Amino acid sequence: MSTTLILPLPPSDLKQGVHAQADAATQERLLQWLDATVNAIRAACLGPVTADLADRTARDSESLSEELVSLFLHKSFNHQSRGRLRAILPRFRQGLQSHIDAMRPLTLYFLYNGGYRASPLPQDPAPLFHPDQTELMLLRQIALLQARVTQKYAPGIDFVIVLNNGVAAYVNDISLDKTSRYAKELREIIESLGASKFVRVLLQSEAPGFSSSQPKPGYQTLPEINQKEHAIVERFLGRPCSAQEASYRAWLYQIAETEWAKDLAPLVTRDHGLLLRQVASPGMLSFRAFPGGAIRAQNGSLGFQEVDQTWVPKLISAETYSQYQIQTINWSLPLA
Repeated sequence: MSTTLILPLPPSDLKQGVHAQADAATQERLLQWLDATVNAIRAACLGPVTADLADRTARDSESLSEELVSLFLHKSFNHQSRGRLRAILPRFRQGLQSHIDAMRPLTLYFLYNGGYRASPLPQDPAPLFHPDQTELMLLRQIALLQARVTQKYAPGIDFVIVLNNGVAAYVNDISLDKTSRYAKELREIIESLGASKFVRVLLQSEAPGFSSSQPKPGYQTLPEINQKEHAIVERFLGRPCSAQEASYRAWLYQIAETEWAKDLAPLVTRDHGLLLRQVASPGMLSFRAFPGGAIRAQNGSLGFQEVDQTWVPKLISAETYSQYQIQTINWSLPLA
């Protein structure tokens, strides 16, 4: 029997008619939980710093950095195996120590998405350009991290959500206007939650030197990618495409990501930043984009499973859609 997931959708969303609505009692329970989550994030953002600045930051930076490393590796935030972290941790620990020595907030650059998300519904592949409960769960994770860091280190964190919308435009012809609107709405949500003092958004198209008219290499025959990779290309393109087009766009992605990494590096260096990403990587620490998450949240939207009188987020994507029985509720992320 498939698992039932409740997918919050705004009342104006035309996808509302595709699935049955959850019963009234279930709707009420999830709405109360979502409202409580919003209020908890606001409370965490407005809460006082609990660490004593003079006492906690005057200690040996090496000792404090070890405590902070353990915090970042906690299962609430990280999903990498300890064996794979050996090559990453020395540089990450050194970065933490440099922040502690300078009494700076820990600047964290989190590679999130291209200013949009793929549709969770295979029957409607149009991309999503508005933040929703998926971004709310990310902000919940960030607020939790801030609360735990400030218990040990009063300056807390400076969390940068990185949106590579230039890559999305170059590879998949995604509108910069639409991804810029997504960034604007995300910033408004951050502001409304009181999180703007430790969360900010970096939009690639706003970065120094960005050009929206980068020439593309000519269309050419390339080795075909496998079926799974082809499906990923279609997911973020927002439509079906031929095997040849999928291979071409996958090639463009490698080019665009390499160039964006070069452009991002000096910004991270300027802020003495530490890079985080959603999935395991040989060179970066992972950070869960939602509680229990070990996958890129831009693959779809979060639905919620009721487990032991609470709600567990699960990512619904075109790939996992058939595994679930989807029901909906009317809900929009509040901006005030």
